[in-house]
Amino acid sequence: MTFLNTFLTVISLTAFGAQTEHISASEDDILEPTRHPVEFYSKAHSFMVNSEPFKNFTLIDSINFIDSLEDWEPPKELAQRFPYYLSGFDDEDRPVWVTPIGEYNVRRVLEEGPEAAANLEKYAFQACLQVLESMESRKALGIEVEEIFLIADWEGLDISQVAHLPTVIFSLRLFQTYSQIITLALGQVVAINVSFAAELALNIARPVLGSLFQKTDIFGTDKARWSAALRRMLPEDVIPNIYGGRKDYTPVKIYG
Repeated sequence: MTFLNTFLTVISLTAFGAQTEHISASEDDILEPTRHPVEFYSKAHSFMVNSEPFKNFTLIDSINFIDSLEDWEPPKELAQRFPYYLSGFDDEDRPVWVTPIGEYNVRRVLEEGPEAAANLEKYAFQACLQVLESMESRKALGIEVEEIFLIADWEGLDISQVAHLPTVIFSLRLFQTYSQIITLALGQVVAINVSFAAELALNIARPVLGSLFQKTDIFGTDKARWSAALRRMLPEDVIPNIYGGRKDYTPVKIYG
């Protein structure tokens, strides 16, 4: 365990090294125009300070961190291996996001070394910013949105990942570190294609994300059952056609 703890510490420091250099600042220091409206940064900041790495951040710190993260270009291969997409908006104007989480090979990334793992963590937080931007985009229509709807597709998850201790520890650390952000942002989750391996992974994460499971509907591999559930929950035009939506379905934006 000593090696694993050291390994994960290196990942944390590499991925978010800027967080260790706290800058004393206040809202009064916002003198120049910002990339996003200040309201966007304020909302992001309100989520971030609920997590351990950011608990002492001022608004200025969050602005600097967000801007630097948006300027970061993830390795092309990493993005291709971890796609996700904005599918549309539900009847409550919540952004509907889809993640083919079962295809994500975290173990392979960890086996490539600490730098690759650090890049994955940065990429994951960058995805959080995309999610937040989708929530803020509704403000132009005069709509305040505080949460999202997530479809998590577990098809393809291999038991070798769930049985790989460094992968489990890395994933749990991420969940634990950002559990408050995740819980606040996720309004409803639908997990589909939950196989034995996926169920095992969810059970491992349950102690860390316990409250999130109250917002989660879990379905097995019976497509007829979960596609019918999706049609009850969502407008047909935001359901991917592979999940029972329209044949002419087009996502709003694809990442990765």
